[in-house]
Amino acid sequence: MNFTKKLIGFCLVSVLVLIIANSIAPDAIVFGNFVTSPLQAVFATGIIIGVIASLVDIVFDDLTLKLDSNKEFISYFLVNCATTYAIARTFISKMIGFGIVGFWVAIVLGGLLTAAHMAYLRAMKRKW
Repeated sequence: MNFTKKLIGFCLVSVLVLIIANSIAPDAIVFGNFVTSPLQAVFATGIIIGVIASLVDIVFDDLTLKLDSNKEFISYFLVNCATTYAIARTFISKMIGFGIVGFWVAIVLGGLLTAAHMAYLRAMKRKW
C-alpha cells in the first residue's frame, strides 16, 4: 500500500476513534485546555498517532522483519498504547491539550485504535 494513502487513512481513522471514544467516556478522556480548543486537540492527537502508527511498517521493513498477522497486531497495539500514553503523560499534553485518567485508558484506546487501523488496512488491501 502507498505510504501516503496509509498515512492519511490512519490519521482520519485515529481522529474518528478518538471522537467516538470521547463521546462514550468523556470523564476518562479530555481534549482541549486553555491553549487549544477540543477540536484542535482531537485532530493534533489523531495526526500524531496516525503518523507514528504508519511508520511501524517502515521500521519493520528496514529491520527486515517478517511478521504474521498476530505479531503485526501486537506490534501495532504496543505502538498505539505507548503513543497514546506518551502523548497524554508528557509535556506534549500541555501543548496539544490531550489527557487521560489512567494507564488503563491508554490500553483501551490502544486496542480500539489498533482494531480500527487493522480494519482500514484490510479494507484497503481488498480488491473491490
